[in-house]
Amino acid sequence: MPAPDTRRIPKDVCCICGEQPVKCLDEFGYPFCAGCDHRYHLLQIGRQYSWPALRYDGYALDGDMQAYLLTVICGTDERVFALLEALGELEEAA
Repeated sequence: MPAPDTRRIPKDVCCICGEQPVKCLDEFGYPFCAGCDHRYHLLQIGRQYSWPALRYDGYALDGDMQAYLLTVICGTDERVFALLEALGELEEAA
């Protein structure tokens, strides 16, 4: 699957909440502020482990880039934090 086209996303405001300043910019071009950087971390760790499928505490995530992007952009903080916990357990097992 090709990477998303993010050319029209402003790079100086967070793509989630619209806050400034931007703390980090992911490899796709999505900007994140300090308050939303947990979403950035979900993308980075997911990419590092080749987008693994996850199941944790009532949440599930398909094992592909598109599912990760949808969760990061549209998912609730509760969902993102639960899936980060699942990835943390994956890292500990590795």
